[in-house]
Amino acid sequence: MAVTTELLDALLSPSGGSSSGGDPQHTPRAQAEHHLQSLSITDRTAGLLNMLLTLSSSSSSPSPSDSANAARQMLAAVLLRRDIAQLGGNAATGIDSATASSVLTAMVHPLLQLFLNDTNTSTTSKVTKRQVGHCLAELCLSCSLLDSPTTSQEVMTAVLTGIGPGCSAADPTSLLLLADLAERSPVTLWRSSG
Repeated sequence: MAVTTELLDALLSPSGGSSSGGDPQHTPRAQAEHHLQSLSITDRTAGLLNMLLTLSSSSSSPSPSDSANAARQMLAAVLLRRDIAQLGGNAATGIDSATASSVLTAMVHPLLQLFLNDTNTSTTSKVTKRQVGHCLAELCLSCSLLDSPTTSQEVMTAVLTGIGPGCSAADPTSLLLLADLAERSPVTLWRSSG
């Protein structure tokens, strides 16, 4: 089993999915957590990104499952951000810097498109967009820790170019992402902006 909506639902279940008095190690949530941790970090990040993209495209038309999809998107984004941070400090992941860098740079454009294409103005959508922005900020930081300054500047430039129109139009989530970039990767931001 890869990263699926069922896996995310099990992770989101408030009771862990157990009936009263069940063994906490055998609840659907515990099994889902174990499964998620058993995936390699490259498979996990690819699966989480894919779920984020899939859930985003399925939430473009209103339906009764919007709140469930919003919760799934939020969880996928939070878990993805955690894995992006782990890739930046790749010694603990067991993969080399070149592989970690490749995984991170492959995520830039899909995450940026997800951030930019989210035209839904609902509060839930704004919160999810904010979490995707956190992923992008973490991605820029992680690239700056792994790569040559040129690669991290290219990633930062791509993000800045993408959010530039939103910042010019005073879009709050674009401005918050710019602030996150300034806080998390100030040197790369400075080098990329001039």
